Amino acid sequence: SMFVATSRRHGVIERYLVQIAMAISPSGVHAVLACARDYYVERAASEAGIPVRPLHLRNSGDLCAAHFLATTARKFGADIVHVHSRRDYVTSALAVSQIRLRNLSRKSPSLLLHAHLDRPLGAPPALSGRFFRATTDRVIAVSQAVQRTVISSHGLDARFSTFIHNGID
Repeated sequence: SMFVATSRRHGVIERYLVQIAMAISPSGVHAVLACARDYYVERAASEAGIPVRPLHLRNSGDLCAAHFLATTARKFGADIVHVHSRRDYVTSALAVSQIRLRNLSRKSPSLLLHAHLDRPLGAPPALSGRFFRATTDRVIAVSQAVQRTVISSHGLDARFSTFIHNGID
């Protein structure tokens, strides 16, 4: 699994991401984190022995960052690209789309967007809904309120989103 996190904060989303990566590693699932350099996620993941690849993201549609993510996911054989921040959604979707275009005969990674906030995934909602339906395999919502917002604001089918309660106090 490859986790993407360019946030420079040390909040719930960042701690949750590192905890997930740490929890899956003992089960034999290999995790790699593509994250902002010199911030909490990089430090915490490195201390836990999780491979880290520094990612510089200039904006949410950064094509160079998308290429870097696609190359990293292919190199590590990622089955899942798991993204936790709205800022990283589009770039990660572009990266997975690039892999899918190149891997027409092979399995490509699934893209999971983890929605933590009770607001749309992107703007304008109708257009971003079409984009995410075409590029994303599933949206994971941390609450039923978040799930309702994601579904209603983007016109998504209810099966497109899964509710998994956030396990961080």
